[in-house]
Amino acid sequence: MAETGNNRLSSIINGMELPEDGRSKLMGVNPFTHEIISKIICATPEDARNAVAGAHRAYSMNIKKVPAHLRAEILKKTAEYLQAESDEFIHLLSNETGKTVKESRQEVERAIQVLLFSSTGAQSIYRELIPLGSSGGAESRLGMSKRVSIGTVVIVMPFNLPLNLVLYHIAPAIAAGNTVVFRPSLKTARSSIYLYRLFEKAGLPKGAFTIVLGVGEDLTQALVTHPKVKKVFFTGKDETGWKVKEMVKRKKLKLETESKVVNVIFDDADLDTAVNAVVIGGFRFAGQSFVSTQRVYVQEIVYMEFLDKLSSKVKTLKIGDPLDELTDIGPMITKESAEKAMAWVREAIEQGATLLTGGNRREAVMEPTLISHATIRMKVVSKQMLAPVVSVMPFDKEEQALTGITELNLDRYAAVFTADIRKAVRVADVLGREAVWINEVAVNRYDQMPYGGVNNSGMRRKETYRAIEDMTELKLVSMQLKQQ
Repeated sequence: MAETGNNRLSSIINGMELPEDGRSKLMGVNPFTHEIISKIICATPEDARNAVAGAHRAYSMNIKKVPAHLRAEILKKTAEYLQAESDEFIHLLSNETGKTVKESRQEVERAIQVLLFSSTGAQSIYRELIPLGSSGGAESRLGMSKRVSIGTVVIVMPFNLPLNLVLYHIAPAIAAGNTVVFRPSLKTARSSIYLYRLFEKAGLPKGAFTIVLGVGEDLTQALVTHPKVKKVFFTGKDETGWKVKEMVKRKKLKLETESKVVNVIFDDADLDTAVNAVVIGGFRFAGQSFVSTQRVYVQEIVYMEFLDKLSSKVKTLKIGDPLDELTDIGPMITKESAEKAMAWVREAIEQGATLLTGGNRREAVMEPTLISHATIRMKVVSKQMLAPVVSVMPFDKEEQALTGITELNLDRYAAVFTADIRKAVRVADVLGREAVWINEVAVNRYDQMPYGGVNNSGMRRKETYRAIEDMTELKLVSMQLKQQ
């Protein structure tokens, strides 16, 4: 197992852990057992500025000179170490986030793929010759364009997917030859340090990867506004994301904020397929994903049948200890998060919605909850829940559903269920500003797929090779071949 030290966790800057030295401390807690699993030393804004300065020095003096084949080998070795230590990492993820071991296992498997794709991509950053001879007076010149690294990037991530989502950014950044300053959620500080140690073990030079552990807007501002930062990646809540956008101003920014995932189920759909998709999309990781299925529109003629099938399926889900292989739903990340979700559910019922199943909690463990006949005025529909709560609403005509969804800006991602391919394509043209899935789980994706980067969500897409290209700049080299 990669050495993560004892329960004391601290930022790692230029390969060295920050000492306590009077810095504030917070505790990491297992969301299921409520046991303290780590003591976290919080970095200050000055530490953050030093971290970026150190990463920039490492880039200028060393990292940008590391050849592509060595970067590729480091990423490949990191994938191999993660594979070899996957059982330990799976256990750590479940202890730290409350994910079931099944969900943690899937995340580790996907993370290995991202590392391997990035390893291949590191050697695929292209150069191309430009035929300058097509211009008058340039017959004896040769032009070449090539992709070069941009420098230091800052990555700020939430707790949801502390390995896979993080590596969508870190691995391409390293593949491109940049240095990374990473600020994880403190709720997943231990897995972040573990990931660092895997890269270190694989031979990543000091300074190429920096971790800053801490809280507060001042810390974020110190990181993202530093003049040596070339690009910022932020995933998190809308309000915080737009503050970051104002902070960075002219820097490159990839902003991924809260999204609203909609499922639309027509009367000719295979209802069993649609039910399975809603259960997976709505309740994996206790619904705590920005791309969880939260809103489901079902054509009235099959509405009651769908509700019966969905309720029966949800009632079979096992709730409890995330380390139990049979568990389907673990705890939410904190008791406070579960309390907030429960308050929204109670409010919806008071406003006229019907509770079909669930609606109870014990500490941070919330039952998978289904609500029918909710309306847009209810928070369970109009706000992002980040909880195991799905609202199912009827519609009559196709136009009614599409108009209501698009007018209320609820269609960043969508899934459409129908046996009519023409209808599927027609609806897909209207719904889902970023992506639409047909007859499958919304946001079921593979790492070769371009994904994200439309409208308010951000500036570029996250498919591995495109992400590597996006972390480079185009440079022109012009040569005079004829001796003057």
